[in-house]
Amino acid sequence: VSVLFPQLFVSCSFGMEAWQQLRSSLLRAQHILPPFTFIDGVQQRFEESPYATKAHLERFLVARQWDVPEARKMLVKNMLWRERMFPMQLTKPMERLHDTGRIQMCGLNNDGLRVVLVCFEFGRFLRDISEAEAAKAYIYYVEKWLVWDGSEPFHAIGVATGGPPPGSFARAVVKVLEANYPETARRLIIYPIPWLLKAVISAALWFMPPGIREKLVIESDESGFLDGAGLPPDRLPEILYGGREGMFRRMKPDQAKINELLKSLMARGGEEPVLEELGMGVGALAEYERRALEVEHAVHSGAPRVRGDAGLLGAFLCCMSRQSDPDDFAHQSASWPAPDAKVVAKGWSWRPAVFVVLMAAVLALLGPVVSALA
Repeated sequence: VSVLFPQLFVSCSFGMEAWQQLRSSLLRAQHILPPFTFIDGVQQRFEESPYATKAHLERFLVARQWDVPEARKMLVKNMLWRERMFPMQLTKPMERLHDTGRIQMCGLNNDGLRVVLVCFEFGRFLRDISEAEAAKAYIYYVEKWLVWDGSEPFHAIGVATGGPPPGSFARAVVKVLEANYPETARRLIIYPIPWLLKAVISAALWFMPPGIREKLVIESDESGFLDGAGLPPDRLPEILYGGREGMFRRMKPDQAKINELLKSLMARGGEEPVLEELGMGVGALAEYERRALEVEHAVHSGAPRVRGDAGLLGAFLCCMSRQSDPDDFAHQSASWPAPDAKVVAKGWSWRPAVFVVLMAAVLALLGPVVSALA
């Protein structure tokens, strides 16, 4: 059986978790992988970077439904994007957006997660800054506030307040976050929303995918916001004092501007210039795709082939071993292939048990034959 079907036992029976398969395959292509680039321009090889850890690899796997090749392509494109975008310089308008509280970090909540707030000031968010610079400022501060060394939780709570955002800004930022910061937001809170509109939106959420439904929180009152964000009352951001009425008094919203923003949100297109500034233009995306395909080729061409006469031994050792470092498999014998299954069971694999049952069945069938020949 091992001679006829070596790949069945070797490629599919490693018992690796998906993140280990992803890491192992990327290490095989490390010679052409872009470096991991921090916001200050410091670069690290993949194996030394945060992306080589389980926590970060699983973010990309979850975003791609545990499909290892798709998660690998997404991660490679992200590393290329980081190489293009960083280091990012903080301009005066970007800094002013933070100084005025329109983008701020409210500290850690009760679960140790960072709470990042964006206030659109009911139509006055872009009063002294362009959409592209505002989007860059948001990415800059998110990147700066995230903790990459594993000393604190990586996830964050996002808060959107102060009415609707500018349409092109919102669409561009969402695309960048989806592509480059997967599974980073533990929860997104929209506050304050009139109670009637909250009821309508909450009902509409039932038709949304479970991932969005579980993360999106709509709140109309201060206590609900504090519960959703996990903040004690004394940590309420100053910009939110007094709830909806207090914010209206301070910010004096212009209803005409709010209606204009709502129209821009419902419109399509217009975010292309902002995406160009954020390294997500058409030309950049095509380059990321080309380079990701080169990495895929290196991953597959670098995988060693299986010799039929070593299939049984390789399958047995790969199934029954549980190495602390999954890359040991790739170096122990040239006859063992690196795993590349699309979906891999998490935790202890059920495949070793299947392998043992199959081997027992083969021996049971061969037993009478051997006895007859004897």
